[in-house]
This record gives sequence, C-alpha cells and structure tokens, in this order.
Amino acid sequence: MEQYIKNLIEQFRLATGNKNTDLNSEAFITEFTGWIRSRQKIGKEYTYFLNYMGLRFADPNCAEIGKGVYDTVVKPFDTKLITTATQSFEELKMKDRIITGNMRVYKGYPVLVRHDIKGNRLDQIPNDIILTYITQNPFSQNSISGWEGLHNSGNNNIIVGIYGNVFDKDAEAKIKLIEALKSKLSSDDFKEDYSTLDDKYFYAIGSQRMVKKLVKIRTR
Repeated sequence: MEQYIKNLIEQFRLATGNKNTDLNSEAFITEFTGWIRSRQKIGKEYTYFLNYMGLRFADPNCAEIGKGVYDTVVKPFDTKLITTATQSFEELKMKDRIITGNMRVYKGYPVLVRHDIKGNRLDQIPNDIILTYITQNPFSQNSISGWEGLHNSGNNNIIVGIYGNVFDKDAEAKIKLIEALKSKLSSDDFKEDYSTLDDKYFYAIGSQRMVKKLVKIRTR
C-alpha cells in the first residue's frame, strides 16, 4: 500500500511539476486529493473511449494489472484485478475479483508472482482463466515490461493506454511509452487510437483479435 501511494505521488509530481510532495503538508494533501478525483473522472471517460475502440475489458476473463482503488478504471465491471494494493479495496465488495500479487511476463507467458515465507512463488496464469491483460497510465516502463510478448505469442491479448490533461507535463513522455510498446509488436493485429475531448487526451492500443463491432458511446 505504501509503495502504491508513492507511485501515485510520483505520477502527480511528473504531471503537475509540483515539487511539494510532503504528506504532512495540508496544501499538498488538498492538491493531491483533488488531482486524484480529477483523474478518476477522466478514467471513467477513458472507459467510454475503450468502448468506442471496441476493446473488451469488462469481462471476467480480463484482468487489470497493478492498480489500486484510486486509479482503477474497472471497478464497475466484471474485470478481475491483479494487484498488491489490496488494502485499498478493503471497504469495497470486490474480494471475489481481486487476486493478490504481481503479474510478470516470462518468456512470453504471464505469471503470477506472490511472496510467501519461502520467497517469491511464480505460477503461470492459464489463458482460459485470464485471456486479456489491461493497464493504464503505467507507473514506469517496467510496469509493462514484456507485454509485447503476451500479444506477439497470440495466446493473450493486451490493452495498454494513457489519459490525462493535454497540459500535463508528462503527456509527451507517456505517449512515447505507448509508442515504444507499439514498436515491439511483431504483427499488425492490434488497434490504436488517440483522441482529445476538451482539455483531456486518451490514447490506447489493444490486441485487435478482441475487436468487436464499433459502437460509438456518447461521453457527454
């Protein structure tokens, strides 16, 4: 939980340029929580964007990776969540959808990494249990390391995206992160789209094998 909050604070710092990240500062807490609420609203619109793209992310055979209660976008859906920030969900009735651990890619296969008294335990995740992996606004390149292997194997689907305000100081860096992932995809069976709405931007790529008939969903 502590590392999760640190990751969110770092994203806040990169997006806003605010150097005051003192958790004991009332001014910082006010600005940070306001930023979180704003991102949650944009995150809801991001799901409309994914729907418009025809990407299936709301099914129980899809898992959102590495997010907590403050930056998940799948809370209203049937999507599973693989995360170590499980404490952030304690007050919500979502226990049946949460899998504690990290998802990592090993030789093109998704594995669940969990820590116990014997150390790290690695278990391959069957694609008949989880077919699609989704994440958004990755904390770093390491958050999506090897994800191209999931797509390139043909065994799994991926959805990776970003969203925020067009004036965010880290917008260009985040776009380059997605473009770098796209450049590693060995085939063209994926879908890509970028859009803006007012002062917000949305950009995502997703395995086209899951694309269904496009239905435009009004966001306003």
